[in-house]
Amino acid sequence: MHSRGARRGSGPRTAQRWVTDEVYATLLHRTVLAERARRVKGVAAARPALTVLSTHISEPRDGVVEATVIVRNPVRVRAVAIRLEGLDRRWRASAISVL
Repeated sequence: MHSRGARRGSGPRTAQRWVTDEVYATLLHRTVLAERARRVKGVAAARPALTVLSTHISEPRDGVVEATVIVRNPVRVRAVAIRLEGLDRRWRASAISVL
C-alpha cells in the first residue's frame, strides 16, 4: 500500500530487499501505472494516511507467515493479504495482494 502512493525514498526500490523478485516487479509495475494516472489527472503524489484496523496472522508451516491486515484510508477500507517467508534470518514478502 505504501509504495503505491509513493514519494521519493518510499517507492518500491526501498522495499526491494524485503520482497521477492516477482513481488518487486509487480510493485514497480503498479507504481508506474499510478504515476501515469496521477500525471494525467494533474495530482501530486502523496503518502496515504492509513489506519490499521485489524490483523489476522497464521503460520501454516515453520518459516512461513500468512497475514491479513485490514486498513482504512480516508476514502475506503481495504484488506491486504501478505505471505512472508523466512530466508537467511530475515523475512521476505513472497506475495502481497490488496483487495
